[in-house]
Amino acid sequence: MTGTPSGLRRALVSAIGTVTAGAMVALVPLSTATAAPRAADGAAPAVPASSTTEWRFQSWLPVNGGLTSVAAVSRTDAWVVGNQGSTHLRPYILRWDGQRWGATAIPGASDYVYSQVAATSPGDVYVLGSYKLYGSTDQKLFRFDGAHWHSISVPQHSYLYDLDVLGPASVWGVAAGGSSGCTFTPKTADCKTEMMHWNGSRWQSYPVGTTVTGLAGTAATGPWVVGVDGKNWAEGNGSAHGTLVAFHWSGGRWVPAPDMPQPQTTLQPGVGVGSAGQIWIGWTGTDGQTTHALYWNGHTWRQLNPPAIVEANTYGIVPDGHGGVWMGFQAHWTGSSWINAPVVYPPAGTAGYQNAQIARVPGTAGSYWDTGGENGRPVVFLYGPLP
Repeated sequence: MTGTPSGLRRALVSAIGTVTAGAMVALVPLSTATAAPRAADGAAPAVPASSTTEWRFQSWLPVNGGLTSVAAVSRTDAWVVGNQGSTHLRPYILRWDGQRWGATAIPGASDYVYSQVAATSPGDVYVLGSYKLYGSTDQKLFRFDGAHWHSISVPQHSYLYDLDVLGPASVWGVAAGGSSGCTFTPKTADCKTEMMHWNGSRWQSYPVGTTVTGLAGTAATGPWVVGVDGKNWAEGNGSAHGTLVAFHWSGGRWVPAPDMPQPQTTLQPGVGVGSAGQIWIGWTGTDGQTTHALYWNGHTWRQLNPPAIVEANTYGIVPDGHGGVWMGFQAHWTGSSWINAPVVYPPAGTAGYQNAQIARVPGTAGSYWDTGGENGRPVVFLYGPLP
């Protein structure tokens, strides 16, 4: 999964009642933060082993502007994308080589605003771009095959705002516009979301019967989506309650999640899918504040609610590969208990930190990248040993 900028997400919520779950946003004051040593832009500072169980400042990135997404495929291969400027956005993309973050470029993509990067291997990296500005239906997918970049046009009747890459010939996206929307009666709302699938040669549309707010999957499980049903929700009343629903792709159609509880929810539910098929779903209760979690082990659902002292959210649900999950960049279910991961912030002198997205580093015992910004300047955090 992956991440859509927070401003774009809020605009989409306002306009169509949907939001991506591949990203998350949290503003954390720095007044009580511990400062980390300064490193050269893009380079990795030396980090004591004792600090690997906390989020710590890794480096400033050698660009300006907001980060929107991060993807990792190995210890020595990760990508971040973002955009510089405020009125006329200019995209950038950086790659981690095991030592530092270095700027690169996608040929023919300088006029496209980057909203997400997603990858399954060093030769299967996708970047979603929109022409000139967020919300443009003139979009392209840029695919890196390990040696060269290729462009894939997106059907212009809809706007993709979340991607899930399952492999070289399987990319799913949540679409606004097109056939997405709701039909109202006095008491009900019949809603659907257009799910777009790229099979390596062409796009196909497979609508699902809900307002989708989260997408995640693996090659083994296929995609899962979560959403909210309910007339008040569909009409855009963000304070109204709706019913949590989930579907998975099976046998060429969307199938409701088996025997899943369907609580009432507000805000935007999210979903994460583990490599062994575990499903994690997060939602906000009817009080608009309490975060809840459901876990599917392949046979039964279990509710695992983070305690109030854990700063959990539903925008960044990332399975940890060891039976646990992250719900936001501080709330971690270890498989036996919830912990609130401490954070070591950049050197003092900035007013706040805005988080964009976290990504697990495959092939590690528990390393994660976390990207965000300090007053518009991109910054990278690391949890666990340096990859």
